Amino acid sequence: MKTWMKVVLGGVAFLGLLFGLVFWITGGAADASDEFFAKVQNGEMDQAYELLTEDFQAGTSKEQLERFLSSSALDHVTETSWSSRSIENNVATLKGTVTTDTGGVIPLTVTLVNSDAGWKIQGIEKGQSGISGESDMPTLPPNEKQREIAGATTDVFIDSVEAADMTALHQVSSSFLQEQATVEKLNAALLDIGGSDGEMSVLKGKTPFLAGPAELDKEGTLIINGYYDTLPNRYEFRYKYVYEDDDWKLLGISNRVVPATTTFASF
Repeated sequence: MKTWMKVVLGGVAFLGLLFGLVFWITGGAADASDEFFAKVQNGEMDQAYELLTEDFQAGTSKEQLERFLSSSALDHVTETSWSSRSIENNVATLKGTVTTDTGGVIPLTVTLVNSDAGWKIQGIEKGQSGISGESDMPTLPPNEKQREIAGATTDVFIDSVEAADMTALHQVSSSFLQEQATVEKLNAALLDIGGSDGEMSVLKGKTPFLAGPAELDKEGTLIINGYYDTLPNRYEFRYKYVYEDDDWKLLGISNRVVPATTTFASF
């Protein structure tokens, strides 16, 4: 065999050995990542949250994690494929794709740290989808997501009415609304809307109807008009949101309880 060919084959063998070594060293990281998505898929969010580093947990609550996974279609991952693995100073980076239960394939990068407690997830980065541009303007969510957003707001509003205290609604509002309206101001403006005691409790957990297409203005404000088709009275709302901290946060609220025979009209 010619000398140059021996050198080439030796180099190939070395690279193969090196690749195998990296694959073996990062095996625990890949297993931890797969375990995380399996627990999320099974609805075991408490256990999944424990697979994050303390640093990750300090900056992201379990509720925020759930919203991110749901909005990114990462809450139903059935298969992972890591085409690139690297490790440096006990920090492993996995790059590849995940497949959801609907057959969708999502590019993903997961960073993990090896500690005394084993491999823990430090970061999850989803590959960008859609049209890429310079604008950070949010996009209009689909109708199903709009109903989910509005329904969650109504549920918190009802809880606040029943408690005779708008603290819960204030806490889930945008930073702008929190700065502009104290809990006391919200109490004065909204508590009387609830009607008689317990009248609105039947709406909790129900999905609202949309009263026409939602709006997303040039400032990025999402406006959702809707109602609950109940008897004898109907709850109508106009909710405004701003995209903040990877979620739609309440910016403004207009609502009323009217006879069910009333034709819906814009606020």
